[in-house]
Amino acid sequence: MHNHVSQTSKAHRDLTRTPRWLFNAINREFQFSMDAAALWDSRLVDFYLSPLINSLLMDWSKLTTGNVWLNPPYSNIRPWMLKCIEQRALGITTVCLVPHESRAEWWFYALQANEIRDIVGYYCPKTGKWRSGGIRFIDAQTGEEMPCELGKPMCLIIFRAYTFTPVIQTTVSKLELLNAA
Repeated sequence: MHNHVSQTSKAHRDLTRTPRWLFNAINREFQFSMDAAALWDSRLVDFYLSPLINSLLMDWSKLTTGNVWLNPPYSNIRPWMLKCIEQRALGITTVCLVPHESRAEWWFYALQANEIRDIVGYYCPKTGKWRSGGIRFIDAQTGEEMPCELGKPMCLIIFRAYTFTPVIQTTVSKLELLNAA
């Protein structure tokens, strides 16, 4: 067993939502036109694909010409990475919010992205303390921010349309994202 056991119930683990501040910060850069894995109450873009419309079977390039936001179900990230690779070749830029899990089987596919942007902590001069880069997701049951951060570091994996360059790894501090929101 690893030291990052989820505190979310299994029934709701794949239904948590990205915090609005985090999405807003990333959306400023990418102006998303589609949310590829959402429910009505968790969507962050007006146009979204729900489990009723299996996003993994759809050709996103026939649904949108813009950039795609993806916070996939963390219980099975591999098919989503493969989908992003496929859609990049069809002209879709996808930004994925996922745990930075370099030991996971699906990570090999993440390394085929253009950029892996780790969300890191920051030093707060006001308090003189280090602040975590961890993310508190929105609980699917309550609609409230979860009391604890996800026990894994998070990153943005970016697949840029028609771009097949070696992956670069960068960082963005949580403070930069909070300020951009």
